[in-house]
Amino acid sequence: MQLRGRPSQLEDREAITELMRRSLDLRPGGAATEPSFQDWKYWAPHPLYAGSRGYVLDANERIVSHGARWPIRMRTRFGDLDTFHLIDWVADPAMPGAGMKLLRDCAKSAAGVFAIGGSPASQKVISAFGFKAAHEVWDLRRPLLLQSVFDDADKNLRSAASSVRNAVWRFIPRANIKQGWAYQPVQVSEIPESCFPPASSDEAASARDASLLTYVSTCPRFKQVQAYVFNDASDSAGYFLLAQVGREVRLIDFGPADMDAETAQILGVCSQMAARLDFPQAATIVTVTTESAVRGGLLASGFREHRRKSLRVLPMTAAMRSITKFRVTMIDWDAACL
Repeated sequence: MQLRGRPSQLEDREAITELMRRSLDLRPGGAATEPSFQDWKYWAPHPLYAGSRGYVLDANERIVSHGARWPIRMRTRFGDLDTFHLIDWVADPAMPGAGMKLLRDCAKSAAGVFAIGGSPASQKVISAFGFKAAHEVWDLRRPLLLQSVFDDADKNLRSAASSVRNAVWRFIPRANIKQGWAYQPVQVSEIPESCFPPASSDEAASARDASLLTYVSTCPRFKQVQAYVFNDASDSAGYFLLAQVGREVRLIDFGPADMDAETAQILGVCSQMAARLDFPQAATIVTVTTESAVRGGLLASGFREHRRKSLRVLPMTAAMRSITKFRVTMIDWDAACL
């Protein structure tokens, strides 16, 4: 049976949603299949990718595989390289090879493809396809409200011990912002360009500009979004972007790249202060980083490591094959929104 690939269209939404529900065992009304979220992920205008980012395979006029490109523009010593993270990647189990063909079709025009985490089954597939582990992605978090410690109704011994640990963690004095430093809320357009990642000789960093951050800020899953800059008495040192999903505040982006541990500690303190003040209903603050110095600074500010994931890369060009270190944040895949 011949498989035909094409960009998805708005009228494919119902068939895509049904395939996702069957393949991923999703409940009706789940976040991944919210119509407004799908519109934003697949079809809304994106500053890094023209046209539909969704892609489907048809067989006998029926959609048998689906995936969507989450665009990532990597800033490198070779210039900007267009890559993506493949999200909402599903295939009909009755069509062996459909998922692999969809990935192959999507990857043709890209310098590389990223995969972060994923189910054991998907990790097995991407390893077979040729993805290579690059380095770790650290998931960090910290409670903001004492109530969040006791949200779990099942008070078995393990959860009780965890609750006590988190209660102590919540009230351990965290590092205060150092004298001479401050943070303030700003519009995305007011973030200094000097805070965005520049090209680097030894690292590829996902590019940032006001148009990309503005697009991300319009995600319909976000209850609230706010940008901030933080600085010492002399100059802006960096920026961060907070977004709330449910009762979580997510530190979804920050800069500049190659932040040292001391500055990252200031980032961690400022983001917690901003979350408590401006997102009063949030119970937890979470973030991810691929930078070891940033991890160290955030840990020093009170964050704790929750889990580690592997960042895997499928290089499609010689330039991508020569890079071994990649800097990404939460907005470089849909973890920021789910």
